[in-house]
Amino acid sequence: MPWTEVQQARLDMDRECLEDAFPGRVLWHDPMGNTKVDVTMRSNSGKNYTLRVYIPANWPNTCPPLVIVSPRVLKNKDNEEVPGLSHEFHTLEPHDGYLRVCHFNDNDWNPVKSLYLVFLRGYYWIEAYEAHLAEGKTPDHYLRS
Repeated sequence: MPWTEVQQARLDMDRECLEDAFPGRVLWHDPMGNTKVDVTMRSNSGKNYTLRVYIPANWPNTCPPLVIVSPRVLKNKDNEEVPGLSHEFHTLEPHDGYLRVCHFNDNDWNPVKSLYLVFLRGYYWIEAYEAHLAEGKTPDHYLRS
């Protein structure tokens, strides 16, 4: 699906912002159609995670899905797979087979919010997940603080 001129201008703005914030760590897939954006992030503990945002057809009016692409499977403190739908873990039903992170409530989304902000929320989730592994409290404990 091709983007409108307004959407393309917005995606160009988002692209520039992401490249400035995460130089050399941004990968765009199919930028003229079924667009996805990957950003590789390093947590404070030094582990790498790749997050992906799926750009919805009516971007920026709809909240985009955010998933963890790598590592493919995340384990909780009890060495069980992180649940794919959990309030305590701030996860939603998997998207495209990947763990989906809740970053904004759909009702709180507005077109002013950027892809940078979505990825920043993803980074916060990663840090909360790693704090869960280290301390045992669920990510919700850290994300609502």
